[in-house]
Amino acid sequence: MSLYAVLLTVHIIAGFSSLLSSFVAIGSKVWPIAHRWHRWSGKVFFAGMVVVFLTALPMAILRPNLFLFLIAFFSFYLAFAGWRIARNRTGLAQWPDWAAVGVMSVTAVAMLVIGLLSFTRSSSAAIVLFVFAALGALLTAGHASALRGELRGAERIGLHISMMMGATISTLTAFVVVNAAFLPTVLAWLGPTFLLTPVIVMMRVRLRRSPKKILAASPGAAVGLFVMLGAGALSLSSLMTSPAHAAQEQQTSVIVQGAEDASQVRCAAYDKANTEGFPKADQSSASANGEPGDGGVAVCKFDGLEGVWAFAIFVDENGNGKLDTAAFGRPVEPYGFSNGAQGRFGPPPWTKAAVDLQAVDHQVPVTVSK
Repeated sequence: MSLYAVLLTVHIIAGFSSLLSSFVAIGSKVWPIAHRWHRWSGKVFFAGMVVVFLTALPMAILRPNLFLFLIAFFSFYLAFAGWRIARNRTGLAQWPDWAAVGVMSVTAVAMLVIGLLSFTRSSSAAIVLFVFAALGALLTAGHASALRGELRGAERIGLHISMMMGATISTLTAFVVVNAAFLPTVLAWLGPTFLLTPVIVMMRVRLRRSPKKILAASPGAAVGLFVMLGAGALSLSSLMTSPAHAAQEQQTSVIVQGAEDASQVRCAAYDKANTEGFPKADQSSASANGEPGDGGVAVCKFDGLEGVWAFAIFVDENGNGKLDTAAFGRPVEPYGFSNGAQGRFGPPPWTKAAVDLQAVDHQVPVTVSK
């Protein structure tokens, strides 16, 4: 088993443990259950989130994915801040609190910049980044404002609720994105936010017994809530009212650069169940021919691909339907793999070329060369 596979297994177990324990923690406050259940389930939740974070970072490096790398920081910030607020009953800020605010502020800026840079290529992913960046900026602003004074009583508990529920939303979002691939990208990423935000409001109403007092006591949280709901509503409404866009989400485009004639491009796709077949063209799980695209690129279009796939592409210059090779198997026609994967003494393994289609919004760039 590869290192990535080990990390992924631990990551899934920890994430699922956090998700289950979060339901216990929430239920113990929604219904009259002994506080010890809330305390112990909260400890399990935070421990799971620590493991999720520590495994997500090397996973995002082993299979480079800056988008998920930033989401890992966002999720852990919420859990860490919520845990610190619960533990620090003095209400006096310490250096770990300010460090968390600083790291999350940098993460929010990075999300905004990457969202702007990727908007024309992947509008759905960009919208998700914009929403998370706005929410992260407003949460850190409210958190920083609270740290300047003494965070005690109902205000401390209220901020603890917001942070921990935010971490729960991120955990549930990860579960939905991975296991509900049939949903549109924006709905999968923002759906849990709409589902659990009313629970946050209800718990804070119970805490202060007045919605007006909540908004007055924590204007940053209120603004953050309204921005999050407004941006999410606009995103979802634009997605749901555009059938063409919804259909496009289900189509994967392999964008091939370096081919002089798009009609000669041959693309082969391989899923997790077909790692041994990679990259043999006659053993692919799906295949497509190139079509002319904008900017002189060739585009291979696949329908119905979801999850993690690897792609092998070659240019059939002589039209014989296969990748021609010279001595020792060296290709004499242009070829390439997803992720820019390369092998030392032959083709790369499936794991190096594997791409999470949901994370890249079903747009896979590949450059071919001899």
